[in-house]
Amino acid sequence: MTQEFEIRSANPGDIAFIYDTWKNSFRYDKVTPGIRNFIYYPEQTAVMDAILNDDRTKVSVVCKKDESFVVFGYMVYQPKPAILHYIYIKEPFQKLGLAKALFAQGFGPEVGKTENLQCSHKTKKVSDLFSTNDRLIYNPYLICSTHLKGEDNG
Repeated sequence: MTQEFEIRSANPGDIAFIYDTWKNSFRYDKVTPGIRNFIYYPEQTAVMDAILNDDRTKVSVVCKKDESFVVFGYMVYQPKPAILHYIYIKEPFQKLGLAKALFAQGFGPEVGKTENLQCSHKTKKVSDLFSTNDRLIYNPYLICSTHLKGEDNG
């Protein structure tokens, strides 16, 4: 996929897709075993509401060039301090460098290499992306901590 894609900010038409894929892909990544669906879905929705409604949160979407409604994936993050909340790429488009492109566009070249990156939702794919890197700090408490209440816990 040689530059057949572009990265843009999410728009209101992307929000339902983001909620649906985040909830379901995180649920089936084997990160949430033992949590019943009637607990998981409303609680995860509340967590996502808090993250997505935080003014510091950014959502970048990777889409088809010249057809921005054809979405391949997205990244939910906060640039400073560097926090990755979630990254998702549709399965047919994985292993094409799209997640790395989103990451580089959102954080720049040093985050995750020489600067720490906190992660609130760590999945197998995020672990694989940083498999040899100790700069990734898994901190699930970011989603309920003072960070989301507007205080810097950086």
